[in-house]
Amino acid sequence: MTSAAPGRSSGFSLIEVLIAMFILSIGAASVLSFYAAAASTHKRSIDRTHAALVAERVFSEVQGRYEIGKTAEELMEELDKAGMPRSLEDYQQESGRELPNLWGGDSAEVYCYHPAGGQGRRKLGAEDEDAESEVDWLEQELFVRVIIRWKQKASSRSETFHTLMLPRNARSAGGR
Repeated sequence: MTSAAPGRSSGFSLIEVLIAMFILSIGAASVLSFYAAAASTHKRSIDRTHAALVAERVFSEVQGRYEIGKTAEELMEELDKAGMPRSLEDYQQESGRELPNLWGGDSAEVYCYHPAGGQGRRKLGAEDEDAESEVDWLEQELFVRVIIRWKQKASSRSETFHTLMLPRNARSAGGR
């Protein structure tokens, strides 16, 4: 029967334990950094979702006031006269929904214009930019851009949303 060498006990040496602790601490630090990045991404996605909800509300207000024969300038004047809310706090009061408290100095900017006076647009699927691949804009099409701005911590944030609208009663005037 052989026994262990005299003076040597079985178990882990101090250097083995230190190496294992070092590897464990590296793994724990990387996991914690993933949690911090996930929390930041989550906050950013919540802010963008709130901005999209406000922009959708603005689009609904514009769509409700846009009728055949109304120019973009007339529509913008009507929106200003109607007292369309310009800050996110005003939307919060009207809708009863809670928006983030961290949004300081926020605003909703609305720009409307008719693209008909500009260049044509390309047909879907057209790759070259020759004259045959362009389609004219319709006179009644309205391009609406909404810019939502807010401050988060020390930096300014913004999201831009845009859509193309037709007047509300375009179908009834189309000859049906």
